[in-house]
Amino acid sequence: AFERRLAPIFDGFDVARQSTEILENYPGWGRDELLRHLDQAGAAVARFNPDDVFGLGPALYPPIARRWQDFCTLIVRQASEMRAAFGDFSIAQNLDKAWRFRQDADDQGLSAGWMNPDYDDDAWDIIHALDWWQNQGHATYLGTAWYRRAFVPTAVAADRRRILYFGAVDGDATVFLDGRNIGQHLLRHDMSGWNEPFQIDVTDLLKPGKPCCLAVRVRKTTCLAGIYRGVKILDTDARGTTCC
Repeated sequence: AFERRLAPIFDGFDVARQSTEILENYPGWGRDELLRHLDQAGAAVARFNPDDVFGLGPALYPPIARRWQDFCTLIVRQASEMRAAFGDFSIAQNLDKAWRFRQDADDQGLSAGWMNPDYDDDAWDIIHALDWWQNQGHATYLGTAWYRRAFVPTAVAADRRRILYFGAVDGDATVFLDGRNIGQHLLRHDMSGWNEPFQIDVTDLLKPGKPCCLAVRVRKTTCLAGIYRGVKILDTDARGTTCC
């Protein structure tokens, strides 16, 4: 199915083989990432007419294909790093979608308790954690913003760990679970770190079957910002650490 969908765009590029290898070696996390980027590539091509007399549609295929190749390489590198860090891992819960989001221009969220599970966020926007907030209805906003996501943890075996994994957060991120600060990931002085994954071991913090609230405060005053490479709860055989 992947090869059929990729063929019109990636003629002459060996991305079908790369994609198949990723699906075979990283069937959970890798498949989710491939589907997301395949949809993005297809949307990019759909904006142009392949039969255009000037050939503008097909002219875009090579750069899109090269980008896909780069992305396949990135998936393999990240998945390899995750296996090195966590050993045998799988996705226990996918938290990419259905985040509540609110701008915090006055920086009132901390004092107002926006991280607390009983805070009413029904009026907040709903966005996902797969793109910057500027691409999700907040095009001109920079500064502090909050994400909230309620979920019910699943059961974990006695010899396994639960790792809260962020693919990347573009900005200074502070993570709260049920109102408790459980970790940070801060950009460096040269702004590097915006595209780096980080993780927090939450095995002892999650109670299977008991609803909980994950909140993330993100601050950035330049360029793009937000949680943009997904959030997962991983099932692993190794203890994770909080990156800072």
